Amino acid sequence: MDLTKFQPAERVLLYTFATCCEALIEKNLDTVGNLLSADYVFAHRDGRRQNVSEYFSDVAEGHLTYHRIGIENPVIEIKDDEATLTLTAISEETAYGERSTYQDKVLHHYENWDGDWVEVNDPADEEE
Repeated sequence: MDLTKFQPAERVLLYTFATCCEALIEKNLDTVGNLLSADYVFAHRDGRRQNVSEYFSDVAEGHLTYHRIGIENPVIEIKDDEATLTLTAISEETAYGERSTYQDKVLHHYENWDGDWVEVNDPADEEE
């Protein structure tokens, strides 16, 4: 991916997302936890939702294993201390015993907390 087409702040946001992906592959949940809001909710393809504690438990216990996560077509919008990152994620993972490769268009929301981008829940979900 040609990072020169992104502004410095956009590159920082991409780096934050990539760091989270790499940490998930390595099962480095401390790093992942530092990049998410404490009340973050993971939404799965089947519509199931998990809080951070439940999700981390599944990763730690091997129920969710990420082998590779690729990033394609990122679009970043930053306004003040809020940002969105829309991209296509290509992941090789073993989820609850089934190994598959997925290609998902995803939207991530971030807030800048004291200079660090932290992934937060979709504000639209908060209103429900």
